[in-house]
Amino acid sequence: MKTEKLTVHFDDSLPVLVDEVEAHLGRSSLEGGVVLREASGRLTFFADGELTPESLAALTGALRKALGPYARPDRVVADRQSPGAARILEDPGACAVRVGDRTVRYLDRRIVGADWVRGPEPEAPAPPQFVFASLKGGVGRSTALSVVAAEQARKGRNVLVIDMDLEAPGIGSILLDPDRRPAFGALDYLAESGLGGFDETELADFVGTSALTSGAGLVDVMPVSGTSSEKHPENFLAKLSRAMLEDVEPGGGSVSLRDKTRGMIRRVVGRRPYDLVLVDARAGMAELSAGPLLGLGATVFLFGTAQRQTIDDYRYLFAHLATLPTPEGGSPWRQLRMVHAKAPLSDEVNTTFTDEMWNLFTEYLYEEIDGLDGFNFDANDPQAPHYPIAIPFDARFIHWDPAKKPTELTRNYYEATFGAFLTAVDRLLGP
Repeated sequence: MKTEKLTVHFDDSLPVLVDEVEAHLGRSSLEGGVVLREASGRLTFFADGELTPESLAALTGALRKALGPYARPDRVVADRQSPGAARILEDPGACAVRVGDRTVRYLDRRIVGADWVRGPEPEAPAPPQFVFASLKGGVGRSTALSVVAAEQARKGRNVLVIDMDLEAPGIGSILLDPDRRPAFGALDYLAESGLGGFDETELADFVGTSALTSGAGLVDVMPVSGTSSEKHPENFLAKLSRAMLEDVEPGGGSVSLRDKTRGMIRRVVGRRPYDLVLVDARAGMAELSAGPLLGLGATVFLFGTAQRQTIDDYRYLFAHLATLPTPEGGSPWRQLRMVHAKAPLSDEVNTTFTDEMWNLFTEYLYEEIDGLDGFNFDANDPQAPHYPIAIPFDARFIHWDPAKKPTELTRNYYEATFGAFLTAVDRLLGP
């Protein structure tokens, strides 16, 4: 005997609400209003107009019955005349999402992950910024960043490296000898920014200059933590928890982790004339990753291996990115570049991975606009964002540690493996 489905789950809740609102008020009212999801996940529909008491009561009853626990208890329907409704209806954070063949304006209130629902920043001003990101650790992201830093310094460029992998620091120990490590790092800055922070004269205590690279250019490094944390390692996790919090301003406003990160990088970049900035982001889709990926307006290298897990994880990320409000002036996803990490010597595997990436970009990020202005590319265009830059697997880099073996950070050692990636960076930098 078939039993009725009595429980609505998260994935069902928004389509259920959309169906009920359209049935009671019509598609025009549905698409003109705003759906608010509060932090707990419950939903409210705000109509952009005045509802009769009869319409309000009928839709309220229908939504409570259909949504079950996903109906907001105090009010599941409101119109523009309801207290606080105008603020919701006019909130610029509401983004257009597709639900079947309908488009609704959707406002997502979160306690965790709030930085992910804000649109990306436009392209950053000079100097060029490059974010190294991945959804899985162990793909050689930090190694590639270090190689790029060394190569650009060899060519005479001044490079700033910032480690934003707060939960698994690495760049500091790769590029800095212990005696060149600064007193503080990104963790200290973010943890104390809400308590008055650091003045301009103290910013020098956050950056050390690498002696492991050679050439006419310098490589300055802002690690996650400095010698202060080495002296007091018991405080690392306590500082980490506070670094992840929003700062409360004197006037009562708040500064998100994303805005704290952007402000920190802007201040450190302003210390001296750099030719490029390299940011190592936290692996995964946690709150720490949102700032570097969306908040800097940087070119973002997305590392991944040719595994099913990589394809599935990037599907989750791209499907979310497709829902975000975007700045004017062309698609912000032009700044993304896929990197095929640990690429095997197999044309079949590499071709399959390229096809998978093209399918994801086409489904979620490429635009259905013909002509030169449209953000779309042929599947086999090597300059396209989806087309992976290959970094072949090289066993020499499994236990790579240039701090102990400085000769491993020389061009002769890394060029064969990272040549294609270095060429891609040069092309993006220009002359």
